[in-house]
Amino acid sequence: MTSSPSSRFGRSGFTLIELLAVMAIVAMMMGLSIVGFQSVSRGASMRGSLAAVRSTLGLARQHAITNLKDTYVVFLDQNTGYGNIERLKPMANRGYAVFEVDPDIPTLGGTFITEWRELPTGVIFDRTNPNSANVFNASRTLANVPVLRDGGNFGSVNASEYEFRTMHAIGFRPTGKAVHNGYHLYLVEGTVDVVPGQPVPEVLTTGEIAVNLYVNALTGIVRIFNAAY
Repeated sequence: MTSSPSSRFGRSGFTLIELLAVMAIVAMMMGLSIVGFQSVSRGASMRGSLAAVRSTLGLARQHAITNLKDTYVVFLDQNTGYGNIERLKPMANRGYAVFEVDPDIPTLGGTFITEWRELPTGVIFDRTNPNSANVFNASRTLANVPVLRDGGNFGSVNASEYEFRTMHAIGFRPTGKAVHNGYHLYLVEGTVDVVPGQPVPEVLTTGEIAVNLYVNALTGIVRIFNAAY
C-alpha cells in the first residue's frame, strides 16, 4: 500500500488556533515591554529631577558661603501672581532659580545667579503636602523678588521694567546654615495646564510622592528621603 504524503513527511504548517495563541503571547509580551519602558522612563525623569534640584541647592549654599551673602533658591507656583509674565506660567510648580540678596543693589534688592530652570515634563513640586516644613508653607518665602516682565532674570537694572513677587524659597546664610528651621521639598508626578485667559495655571498631581529632599537647619546639607521610584 502506498502511504499518503502527509504520513510520509509529517504534518506541515500551523493550525489557526496555534497561530492565534502565538499572536496573543506576542501581544502580551509587547504590552509588558511598553509598561516596563514607561516605568523606566518615569524613574529616569525623577532621578534627573532629583540630581538637578539637589545640585542647585548645593550651588546656592556654596554661593552664600563664598560671597558672604544670603542666597536663596526661589520657586514658582500657581499662586505666584504672574500678571503679565506669561512666559513663566507653564513653569508653575516646576520652575526654580538661584537669587542672591544684595543690599548694595537698592532698587532690586539682589540679583539672580542662574536663569530659571525647569523640572522635566511630568514632574512637579508638591505644594499640597501638609508638613509644616514644606517649602511651600506660607512662612517660607522671600519678598520682593524682581522678575523682568518678559520672564527673564537678567538685563535691565531699571526697577520699572520689573514686577516684584513674593516667592517660596529655600535660603542659606553665609555660614552655610539654612535661613529657616529646616526645609522639606517634595517632588511628585504631575502636570501643569495653562488655560489662555486664566491668570492661574492648573496643577494636577498624578502620582505618589517620589522624592523628599530635606535641608538641615544647622548645616544646610541636603538629604534624600522616600526615594520611591
